[in-house]
Amino acid sequence: MKKTLHITLAMVIVALLGACSSSPKDQPEPDYLPELKAEIPAELQDNPEVVEYIETTTEALNELSINLEDLFVKIEPYVQKDESELSTMEKLKMSKHVLAFTAQMAKVGARMATMKQTYHMMSDNLTQEEQQALDVINETFEKRIRELDKKYQDLDNIQLHPDEEMPEPDSAMV
Repeated sequence: MKKTLHITLAMVIVALLGACSSSPKDQPEPDYLPELKAEIPAELQDNPEVVEYIETTTEALNELSINLEDLFVKIEPYVQKDESELSTMEKLKMSKHVLAFTAQMAKVGARMATMKQTYHMMSDNLTQEEQQALDVINETFEKRIRELDKKYQDLDNIQLHPDEEMPEPDSAMV
């Protein structure tokens, strides 16, 4: 019963945080990486599987990029703080943003996994010229991932631990 009350209370607090957050109009324009544009080489334009792979992967990487950059903008005020300096509300705000990001990335990750499988299946059927053209596109994709990794390497250092352990429910109450 206590655990249910704690969970309900936490959900109400998170909902209130979302309702009380400032609107995007109040925030300065963030310094996002430009949208990734992958031009489809002439050698690949007649292959619908390759075209779909390039377009879907480009869309997924752009979505990943925007979502990661949105996340960083939202949690940037807390990144340089030591965990002990963060208030419970700040930890809740960060957790809310990270959970939303994780949910969005699950969808993007599924698309990326599908495209990786598609790539491996279709790459066996490509001519040498087509494979070389596709390798150039894949290098563009890998470059974007490296840019994001470098730009947001500070996110690797974020670790949140609850201030206190939630008490286990009393077995008589369950």
